[in-house]
Amino acid sequence: MQYTVDIKDNSAKIKITGRLTFKFHREYKEFLDELLKNKVGSYEFDLSGVEFIDSAGLGMLLIAKQKAQV
Repeated sequence: MQYTVDIKDNSAKIKITGRLTFKFHREYKEFLDELLKNKVGSYEFDLSGVEFIDSAGLGMLLIAKQKAQV
């Protein structure tokens, strides 16, 4: 999993590439916690570069959605 974050105005664009799997859950959690500190108005995830996603990867995306709505 690789990612880039572009924050402009009140919006964050996150581009994830590679494989989004359980193997990266710790790295993803740290990335997400850091990202959410920015308190922007919207988060957009670009998954067009994701080659493979397993059930844990889907769960990680749901966690991002839940945390962003708090």
